[in-house]
Amino acid sequence: MASEHGRGGKAPRAGQPGPQCWRRMLGEFPAVRQVFHALCVTGEGEDATELLYFAARQEWMAELSRRAESVARLDDTVPLEQGDEDLQETLWELYAASRVRDVLLMAHQPGPADDSVRELDEALGRKQPGFRLVPVDQITQFFGVIGCQPITQSSFDPILHEIITCEAAGEPDTPIQVTGHAWPALMIGELVFTRAGVHVRAGSAYAAPGIADRSTLHWEYWRRHRTTSDGSFWWGHNSQWRTECRRDYITSRGHVFDFDALSSTSRRRRQSLAGDIAQQPLTADQASFIKNRCQLRTGDEPGFHYLDYGIDERRN
Repeated sequence: MASEHGRGGKAPRAGQPGPQCWRRMLGEFPAVRQVFHALCVTGEGEDATELLYFAARQEWMAELSRRAESVARLDDTVPLEQGDEDLQETLWELYAASRVRDVLLMAHQPGPADDSVRELDEALGRKQPGFRLVPVDQITQFFGVIGCQPITQSSFDPILHEIITCEAAGEPDTPIQVTGHAWPALMIGELVFTRAGVHVRAGSAYAAPGIADRSTLHWEYWRRHRTTSDGSFWWGHNSQWRTECRRDYITSRGHVFDFDALSSTSRRRRQSLAGDIAQQPLTADQASFIKNRCQLRTGDEPGFHYLDYGIDERRN
């Protein structure tokens, strides 16, 4: 995976990172979050595969793999409660890995339809990376180091599939149908680390073009083609990394969406924000929002307290 960059060409401007500056960055701060920062400053058209190859062999990636294994099976873990520092650290590290995933997958997404993504990027002080597209199989190989296995499923399931383009079907009652994959889902045991990016066709009763594929995607940090929102937004340079990765699980007894929102800590927080409303059963649209992480048919955003509301579909 030797890089072709750094030989010839223009010298970097003063104050600008040069080719392979990631070596210095990872030497100064050896951690998966620094892989994200290094990718974001990799130069236009540069090859990022050597960076990934180097990172994959580091001890801190092996430690992340050990942490990921500890939460890979639902029966072996618990929802995050206040004071559980080891589990919280694991979820912070998985969140940092999810940011690396986000930036690697951006080149496999369509372009934005309007200025909303650019405006959000400017507000958050982030710049979309310019490194050369990394093939999906190489991305999958990199995350295999922390235990990820690719999964491809043809029938649409919101726990496994993220809609990146949506086409209108002729009949309103046509369920969501997967017509193509941009990347596979990545699973760590029963834990969904990455939902597959899919192209779909659907009737208006299920999903609407321009909404299902363009509305704000929650519990996610960054997409090229749509705005996103997660718990790191608007925090400082270091504080933003104190964000837990959302955990969805696929078990033999059924799905669990946002497992940590089932904790007593989350329940108390939800009640303090929403009062009696938090005791009401979820509507079908609210449940759909939590499962899909976005709106599918209407641009109206639900109340923020529903961002802290897990769904457990396991059979007794």
